[in-house]
Amino acid sequence: MADTLSRLASNPAERTRLAQEWNVPELIWLEETSSTQDEARARIDGGAPDWTLVVADVQRAGRGQHGRTWSSPSGHSLLLSIILRPMQVESIGLIPLRVGQAVAEALDELMGGTPRTMLKWPNDLIVEDGKMGGILCESQIRGDECLAVVGIGLNVHPFEFEAGEMRPDLPPRFLAHYLPEKIGRLEALEAVVRHLRGGVTTFLTELTPMELHRYRSRDWLYNRQISSPVPGRGAGINAFGHLQVLRSDNVMETIISGRVAVAGS
Repeated sequence: MADTLSRLASNPAERTRLAQEWNVPELIWLEETSSTQDEARARIDGGAPDWTLVVADVQRAGRGQHGRTWSSPSGHSLLLSIILRPMQVESIGLIPLRVGQAVAEALDELMGGTPRTMLKWPNDLIVEDGKMGGILCESQIRGDECLAVVGIGLNVHPFEFEAGEMRPDLPPRFLAHYLPEKIGRLEALEAVVRHLRGGVTTFLTELTPMELHRYRSRDWLYNRQISSPVPGRGAGINAFGHLQVLRSDNVMETIISGRVAVAGS
């Protein structure tokens, strides 16, 4: 499969054209970086506007949840960060859920709807019970302004994890295994950005009934046995984006944040 994303490297006019087509103020391409999150945060200091998009081919020290780090070899992953200004602090925790839904819809479109992309609270993209990608949201509060840098990482072409690197809790899945040969990383990026622009349109401080319904249809943890942080069975999320776990004594426990492990993993 051709690495169509590489053509952005030497074609600034193409980057400008795509930014206009995708309705983002700027598409920044980096051959190599420590982290697209760091690059996006640095551009905030320079006044980068809302929806500025930072994309990299190689990431040496990408961040995951809970301080975990990982890297990706050249030409194999889709690595991007987006600057968002949701305005209210209470809406920050809902951004990974809203972004996750939009990215899942993009993946479904690329894969033709089969298999269906699921969401593992709070930030993992799951295909056929394996992890295809993840989302990281980092927030900043500056005076009256509240903003977020949202990082998205997707496994596209198969690669081997190096010794000592962070491995996913679930077996990895690679988008290329589910795509037609003519589709590469650029087409995947286009689908992701288009669904983000069309789907992440509200920063309300609670999930709407429609958002909860859409999440429920992709909730990978629903009715699964969870071993931590609280043993029990997944029972969905509430309007604040918190995970609900039904314990064996029929008491409902609310998980606000943390890493969730399913029984047997």
